[in-house]
Amino acid sequence: MSQENVKPPRGVRYRVALPSEAAGRRRTPDERLFVRFPGLYHLLADRLMRLPLGSRLRRWFVTNSVVRGCAAANRRDFDLMLTGWADDIDYRAVEGALDDQGPIHGKDALRAYMQDWIDTFDQFTVEPLEVIDAGEDQVVAVLRNSGRAKLSGVETDLTFAVVNTIRNGKIVRGREYWTKEQALEAAGLRE
Repeated sequence: MSQENVKPPRGVRYRVALPSEAAGRRRTPDERLFVRFPGLYHLLADRLMRLPLGSRLRRWFVTNSVVRGCAAANRRDFDLMLTGWADDIDYRAVEGALDDQGPIHGKDALRAYMQDWIDTFDQFTVEPLEVIDAGEDQVVAVLRNSGRAKLSGVETDLTFAVVNTIRNGKIVRGREYWTKEQALEAAGLRE
């Protein structure tokens, strides 16, 4: 088979899990380093995202980033979550959802949106279910949010997907979708 007929793989899937409850309660040494020196994180992220799709180091970085973000959200560590976002991030919740505020522009606006969302719950957790490295600069994360609303006491359990676009080691664009299939289609992949 000639090389020109071989297409590189797209959409490498990884199963993920949150760290143990004890490990997820505080920042790891590398997280403390990245919050203190975000430029170091962006440099490392940029280099690792340039590795071939499916490489072990890229896989470790992509899955670890999603797990780190979820663990940070669970302990309300917004400073750590902000480390991976571009200052001018363009984000959008699921269009038409109750929490859809339209396009969210900038790190401060996204922080306020996430803070408001998480603060509506007494108990709130984000669990990564699957990460799909869509290649080039896109990562699809399938997540599960659960918690009990403060005002109504209603239990919430919601699975959704987000497509993040990464450039220069920072998330520059994020779009949430109701289903994994919608997110995959948005990322140019099919189930």
